[in-house]
Amino acid sequence: MPYVDNDGVRIYYEAEGSGPPLVLHIGFLGCLDDWRREDTRYVQALRDAGWTDEDVFDIAEVTAMFNFTNRLASGLGWLPNPEYFSLGR
Repeated sequence: MPYVDNDGVRIYYEAEGSGPPLVLHIGFLGCLDDWRREDTRYVQALRDAGWTDEDVFDIAEVTAMFNFTNRLASGLGWLPNPEYFSLGR
């Protein structure tokens, strides 16, 4: 299994295919298998809890946008404005 050392942290990676590199970052406590499967258990759990398909779509869309904007801000080194820190968050 291939690993790379980053400042004393051993990081597993996989290289597949050809062409320019593409990095898929799982995030905190993520698993590589998360990228390999389509898991509809979460959708079914929401349906079982009474959410409609439209509700499930809205939940997924809001969650995706939240993740996207946070990763974009983090990747670009953006910080909240000074007022943010005075809001007790």
